[in-house]
Amino acid sequence: FASRHLRTVTHVKPRQASPPQALPTMVSANGATIACGVVAALSVLAALPMLMGNADVIPESLKEGTIVDKKGTLKAMDPDLLAHFARSVGHEVFIFVTCVAASVANNRCALLAKFLTCGMLLSAGWHHAWGNENEVIGQVVLATVLGYFGFIRSGLTLPSTTWGKHAIACTLEACLMGAVALGLLSGSAEALPPALKSLNLGAVQSMGKDLGLAALCVLAGALDNNAPTLCKFLPVGIMVSAWSHAMMDDMQGAKLNSCFALGFAILGFGFAAPETGGKKAQ
Repeated sequence: FASRHLRTVTHVKPRQASPPQALPTMVSANGATIACGVVAALSVLAALPMLMGNADVIPESLKEGTIVDKKGTLKAMDPDLLAHFARSVGHEVFIFVTCVAASVANNRCALLAKFLTCGMLLSAGWHHAWGNENEVIGQVVLATVLGYFGFIRSGLTLPSTTWGKHAIACTLEACLMGAVALGLLSGSAEALPPALKSLNLGAVQSMGKDLGLAALCVLAGALDNNAPTLCKFLPVGIMVSAWSHAMMDDMQGAKLNSCFALGFAILGFGFAAPETGGKKAQ
């Protein structure tokens, strides 16, 4: 009778404590990515009307013509020239958007936020020189937000770049875009198609400014090991640029940009990405 009440005692080994795991910090990890995504969204909203030839978002100081009337005042820019100008600025901004979107899609925006902070501040200074105060305020605000996430939250550590074929191609593209942008910022219209050579100085410089911002995004993507993704996104922006050149009867520029787009598409979709170890956005 007593044996039926005996209970078997099972010795259970104590569970070993698992090593502590770091909790994900969503806000910290995605701060730069969210900020860059907002910049891309605002930019594409401005680019789409301009691609349709609408110049409403362009500051009035850039819409003045180069012909003086009998009273000594500058005439307004020719409507056809204004439409070509708006479309050209639109395709530059659209290229900028595609480059930012590539970094946002791959969550590699720490370095991009740093570059854009510097670019936005320089752009704000340029707008101040031309009396575009609304644009100055907007770009200073964007630069402040990007600088916070780019320099303070992400730190000053730079990524270790893997120099594969994608990164080299994007770096060369950034250098080419930067060289053209510097020429335009100096006031030279030699790089512009014939339909745009009669633009005023401010309009020429504004195109150089926007192209320079896009070049910074391409360079940031190359240095932050995001070039393989960038090579997939960049052909879309370049093909929009080719369409814009065709709309102003600049077939030489359209063919050249189409060749660039094809080259980056082959790199992006035809060649595997190398192993990378860059620093993602913090």
